[in-house]
Amino acid sequence: MLKKNITTLNEFEGAALLKQWGIPVIDGVLANHDQEATVAANRLGFPVALKICSGEVPHKTERGGVVLNIQDA
Repeated sequence: MLKKNITTLNEFEGAALLKQWGIPVIDGVLANHDQEATVAANRLGFPVALKICSGEVPHKTERGGVVLNIQDA
């Protein structure tokens, strides 16, 4: 699963690895644009959280990359 010399995983990659190891994680969806995020939120059920997913942004909250308690699309 891990590529050689990887030092940082984004949240989605980390969750996938934990699942492979049998560790339970909360369901999530990686959306590449707003329409995918809307479909995912409707499927998962509200409220949802929206987070940036990038190995280059390890501290999402410091960059304003987290929105919590979204109640509808």
